[in-house]
Amino acid sequence: TDKSGTYMVVATSEDGCESTDEAEVIIHPLPEIELGMDASICPEDSYNLDASCVDCEVVWNDGNTDDVRDINMAGEYIATVTNEFDCSVVDTFNLSLYEAAMPDLGEDIELCLNESVTLDPGFFSTYQWSIGTDAPSIDLFAADVFAGAVVTYWVDVSTPDGCVGSDSITVTYLPLINSLIEAPADNVCLGDSLQLLASGGTFYEWSDINGNTASISDPFSQRPTVTPTENTTYQVIVGNDCPTDLDTAYYEVAVLELPNGDAGQDTCIAEGTDIFLNATGGETYLGN
Repeated sequence: TDKSGTYMVVATSEDGCESTDEAEVIIHPLPEIELGMDASICPEDSYNLDASCVDCEVVWNDGNTDDVRDINMAGEYIATVTNEFDCSVVDTFNLSLYEAAMPDLGEDIELCLNESVTLDPGFFSTYQWSIGTDAPSIDLFAADVFAGAVVTYWVDVSTPDGCVGSDSITVTYLPLINSLIEAPADNVCLGDSLQLLASGGTFYEWSDINGNTASISDPFSQRPTVTPTENTTYQVIVGNDCPTDLDTAYYEVAVLELPNGDAGQDTCIAEGTDIFLNATGGETYLGN
């Protein structure tokens, strides 16, 4: 039976004797839950499962005992729900995941003057770029951007299933090279050294105007020390990561001859006697 009530049974023997008995039957209700139809979600989303009912206990097939839970992993979720009368029902829900939206703009890049690049995140349903366009890809031209600028571009995309994703890339627009050489002086005494400092790029190659490097401490340093033996014009080729973007600067260093000091001939004098010494060969003199 599926109804509660008092049920009577009449038993009759072969001799026609009868006896009766009664039994009270109580039908307790089953827990009422509905996990709903199987569903699919985007990987970045979650799905709410509700197996709650009044005075019930819930046990899921993964051991979880929450009556309400948020899930984001694909798989089968089975809830066994038991009420206060120890009556149980089982419901099953299957969750699957749509393909994730994963745009890829690549690694950060540098652009030389007159270079260009196309940013293409891949195939999706919709696009929205940081520069305001909804085109599938964008073309960047270094000539259109201030040299030396560092710009981050991003794109938001969505898939046919409504999943969304984003990516960004930083583009450095390399500046024009304006090479320059600086030094604390433009002359040195013969045998002395002078430090030169080049600027304007990231790569430096030094020599004198004849291509010699013997008097340069490190021809590939930004600030080498030079020790010329004669008046010398030094040059530095300045570059950056752009193979055709080069500039050359020059710096002339004069070498001053050492004075030929002469204090006169050696001589002997008596103790306590003065002698006049006449030094030549220089502009200033210091005696001891």
